[in-house]
Amino acid sequence: MIKNKIALIYGGTSSEREVSIAGKNAVFEAIDKNLYDVDCYDAKFDLGKILQNAEKIDFAFIVLHGENGEDGRIQGFLDLLKIPYQSSGILASAL
Repeated sequence: MIKNKIALIYGGTSSEREVSIAGKNAVFEAIDKNLYDVDCYDAKFDLGKILQNAEKIDFAFIVLHGENGEDGRIQGFLDLLKIPYQSSGILASAL
């Protein structure tokens, strides 16, 4: 069985970084690893890795809070890479 590859994006640079890390841990534990391959990417350090792996990523689960996570920036980045994600799009996030 081929598993879909999920990019779990968390962390970032906002004052809510620690909340994001805790959220990532909860989401990571909840995902069925028998069905999905999950790679975790800290938005503070790993955007280049997402760019390098974009063609292998089937879906992104965004667990970012505050600046860069809820303002449309990460959504725009993922849209450019044609990676679907679970949150609102660029426009709704930017508002």
